[in-house]
Amino acid sequence: MDVRSTRFLNRLRADFPVEARLAGTRPAVQDAYGAVLRHWIDHGRAPVASVIDGDHRAVLDRLDLIVATRQGLGCYPFSSAATGIEVVWGRYAVQAMCAVDALAIPMLVERTCRIAARCGECKAPLKWSVASDYPPAAASIKVRYPDPGDAGAAHCSEGLCRGIDFVCEACVGSEPANLMGLDQASAVARAFFGFQRRWIDKPAIGSPAMGDHR
Repeated sequence: MDVRSTRFLNRLRADFPVEARLAGTRPAVQDAYGAVLRHWIDHGRAPVASVIDGDHRAVLDRLDLIVATRQGLGCYPFSSAATGIEVVWGRYAVQAMCAVDALAIPMLVERTCRIAARCGECKAPLKWSVASDYPPAAASIKVRYPDPGDAGAAHCSEGLCRGIDFVCEACVGSEPANLMGLDQASAVARAFFGFQRRWIDKPAIGSPAMGDHR
């Protein structure tokens, strides 16, 4: 990872310490988080709130590890509400919380994905493919990270995420310091969400590999 990618990764981890927050919860809460995340991976849609225990759901929501909406439970990088950033693999089409989140999804689902979004400046449509294990090829597209102090919201999905967007080649200009190339942003996404592999690969509660936990 280059210097610019490392700088943005460190900023993202400081602005939204999702991995550290999850690590500070009880194992049962972590298992509930894993259940929500695996539902997204396995079914390509938001799970209903009742998929996990209500007390565990309340903890995850308070820590902004999930986002409850009328459409179901969002779980970064997957949004249960429309964001305008669509990620498609196979027969599934999901919404990503932000541009960096969209670039993490191919790694998590282990499939080549098609991403469709709009430039954060001119709103021109942007479409390209991202392989699960290879940097994206659309070198002309950049990812913008908001300036410090621009995040300001109780939930990342309502603040910081809305400022992390894609910018087309025509709107890049002199390439200010808050822009990353797609390859750099992809590296940041993979490093930031890499911890989720533990929960995706872990057998679900009640499976033969884990027992029923009663």
